[in-house]
Amino acid sequence: MNKDVRITVSTGSFKKIREWNRRKNYYLKKVKLEARISIAKLLWDKRAKVSFNPDSVKTILLVRNEGKVGDIIVSTPLIRSLHQAGYAVDLLVTEACYDVIKYNPFIRHIYKARNCTYNHYLKSLNHTVSKATIKMLNRNKYDLIIDPSLSEMPVHRMKLFNDINARFVIGLNKKPDIGHYTVSVRFKNKKQHVTELLSLFSKIVGVKDKGSADYSLYFPDGVLDEVKFFLDPWKNKKRLLLMPLQVRQKGISHNSNCWSLFISLVIKANK
Repeated sequence: MNKDVRITVSTGSFKKIREWNRRKNYYLKKVKLEARISIAKLLWDKRAKVSFNPDSVKTILLVRNEGKVGDIIVSTPLIRSLHQAGYAVDLLVTEACYDVIKYNPFIRHIYKARNCTYNHYLKSLNHTVSKATIKMLNRNKYDLIIDPSLSEMPVHRMKLFNDINARFVIGLNKKPDIGHYTVSVRFKNKKQHVTELLSLFSKIVGVKDKGSADYSLYFPDGVLDEVKFFLDPWKNKKRLLLMPLQVRQKGISHNSNCWSLFISLVIKANK
């Protein structure tokens, strides 16, 4: 978890007490999460790590079940690079993100997990992939799972990896005592751009990073026609496209209240 636990309360007669209370709550949440991870490790983690052999990798499953559209989009250069290098690439996403990536020509198969809150994704012992889908994933006998999640390790990960049973797993900044992760790539989240993940993962797998790092989305002409039809009533008016993606930096959260204020300012400026 984020180790920067400086929490302050700017006003109030019980400022110090409230600050201590928040620190206590944060600490208890951390302890509970670590306890869940310990339970998952005991139940589903590999007892010993295996040596990574990149030359034996032919099939890859990219796990992107965080439920965030942005994470799917930034994965497209990696998917394209692996496909062009000759690997069979499959993808695991949530139902909500499926439409964003379903027309990508560089993916062999796309599998869906049920939607869930981020809190459930991070803290639940159970993943949201159905038994039928797990059965298909297990039958594919993947050589490698790539887990490019930049967040803390979700509690459910060890059960998911155990159910799929791939030979190797690559992750980011994972603790060395987690047996499922064959390789943990060091990534400076606050200093390196997410596009650098392409070259990092490619280097581990043994792919020369020669391709473009540009994001790419694919869709049939019919989708573009639908968008044009939708926008047609406003063709002679000013149009503003908002991307309400959740961003947190140093305690700043771009929530619905922030967007409401921003929209009201835009409307006021155009009156």
